[in-house]
Amino acid sequence: MTNSELEEDQGRYDEEEEEEEEEEYEPSYSVKELAEIVLDFYKFLATLHYDRSDLHIPPPEGWPLECLPKNVIRKKSSRTIELMRHLPYFKEAKKSTHLHYKCKLYDYTDAEQHDGIRLIPCPGRETEEAESVPEREEHIDQSEVLAQELEWGTDLDWQFVRQVYREFGWPDAFRREEAVRVIEDFMALKSNERGEWEEAFN
Repeated sequence: MTNSELEEDQGRYDEEEEEEEEEEYEPSYSVKELAEIVLDFYKFLATLHYDRSDLHIPPPEGWPLECLPKNVIRKKSSRTIELMRHLPYFKEAKKSTHLHYKCKLYDYTDAEQHDGIRLIPCPGRETEEAESVPEREEHIDQSEVLAQELEWGTDLDWQFVRQVYREFGWPDAFRREEAVRVIEDFMALKSNERGEWEEAFN
């Protein structure tokens, strides 16, 4: 068998494998069906303690792609992005976004909420709700944060985390690994008496 024949044979094999994988991982539900399931659930929540007026339903063609945060969708599959474009969202409101303890619905179409880092994530740690934490225009020096004696979780702590995230490109070009490394190094430096940023429950 010649090299060209081997390459053709390998090509047919690769195509067959791809077809088998597509068949094996064929989703049980379409994007439309999944979006309808979520919408039905949200409408049910709106009959309880949720406010129906806070529920935003996408247009038939889906939310415009530019509505979704770039640093969130850049690592998502095309199918996931398509689903996000067709999902309903509850806008930011305490009575319409708290689903359970440490569990909150997130409106990915609200650029202000995302860009303003009102929810502060960190891998391995609980996401902090920081809606009431004001912005700090002046640069925060690490020594200022380390000098605190109050328990971890002051406005200054979260303002410092926001500052670090923005220094590493938040929101559109966020270098998450580098930012998290800086935060973890900082947590190792601070006084143990101040406590910790709560670890995520697995």
